[in-house]
Amino acid sequence: MPLQSLELIQKQLPTRKDEDWKYADLSFLQKQNFVPYIFDKDNECEYKADEKKLILRIYNSSALAKIKTLSDLPRGFQFLNGKDLKTSPLSTFSSYDNYFLKLGRILQNNQLFAVVTKDFPSDVLIEVEMGGSLPISTESRIHNTQLSFIFEESSSVSILERSLLQPHYFNMTAVDYFLKANAQVKILKVETGAAQGRAGHTSRLSVMENAEARITTLTHSSEWSRHNIFTELDGASASVNLEAAYLTHETQFIDHHTVIAHRVPNTLSSQKYNGVLADKSKGVFNGKVIIARDAQKSAAVQLNRNLLMSKQAEINTKPELQIDADDVQAKHGATVGQLNPEQLFYLLSRGISEPVARHMLTRGFIEEVGLNLPEVLQRVFFKEVAADVI
Repeated sequence: MPLQSLELIQKQLPTRKDEDWKYADLSFLQKQNFVPYIFDKDNECEYKADEKKLILRIYNSSALAKIKTLSDLPRGFQFLNGKDLKTSPLSTFSSYDNYFLKLGRILQNNQLFAVVTKDFPSDVLIEVEMGGSLPISTESRIHNTQLSFIFEESSSVSILERSLLQPHYFNMTAVDYFLKANAQVKILKVETGAAQGRAGHTSRLSVMENAEARITTLTHSSEWSRHNIFTELDGASASVNLEAAYLTHETQFIDHHTVIAHRVPNTLSSQKYNGVLADKSKGVFNGKVIIARDAQKSAAVQLNRNLLMSKQAEINTKPELQIDADDVQAKHGATVGQLNPEQLFYLLSRGISEPVARHMLTRGFIEEVGLNLPEVLQRVFFKEVAADVI
């Protein structure tokens, strides 16, 4: 298995000649001799009823991975190994693949499943920790974790997903979300940990009739990170809302790639990605919306806005629409600029110092992304932003 993995890294590594990797350089996986690492630790599931919190700690996605239940679980929830599931829905995403998923399948060939039904208490937060407690290493290692959520009909849940980064590790995560009819799911994804950490993330969503998914991503602490989100709107009146805030400093690199496929009529999608880039950092946004011929009366909105805080900061933005239907509403746009001088002048004229005024405007630009989150997730979002905003 390690030999196959290394061969894949060395021979099938995406290059900057590939359009999807034009601005993302993965050559450090070869140059620094990253090797596969499987963390031999049981996955954990713990319910803290007094805090209204269910915690999933994902350490190991190998075929031999075990699940340790540390407390009684709330009603309407099961945490399973893939081998314990009678039928797997993963074939739903057969049309979408990427380098991280291919490498992950070789590294670890098992999938963990969390099943949520309508009986799950809607006021209980599911908190997912991925990549935590990895041993300190001076070697360059690739660590992979995978998880799938199945949201049964009419379920309603809020999820906080934390990716915990460490120096010398390349953390790969793959999280799939299957929303059945009328399911309502709100997710906040946050990267935390070492500024020297590197990561590649993939999320895939299948959204059925009248179901609604909202994913908000906050990225600010990694040295290098790539976020892939693929969504299939497979049922009438299905909707997805993707929002993200990214803050980069020094020589950080953050890359967001999204694909939303409208497969059937009367589906809705919205994307809003706000970035603040400072120093010599770089960012990428590549968002693609596909509206199939049969997806009449669908609507899609896509917006990427960026503030450049220095002359050396760089953003590459590419919103795309591929429309094969003739009765749809679709629009996209991208902006790149600096802080509004009129707004800055207004604050200065009220006696606010320039550094504080810049901080206020930048923070407001980023916090706008988190306003639609449930209160329990808003608190996390705003706390993370306050600790890192320029």
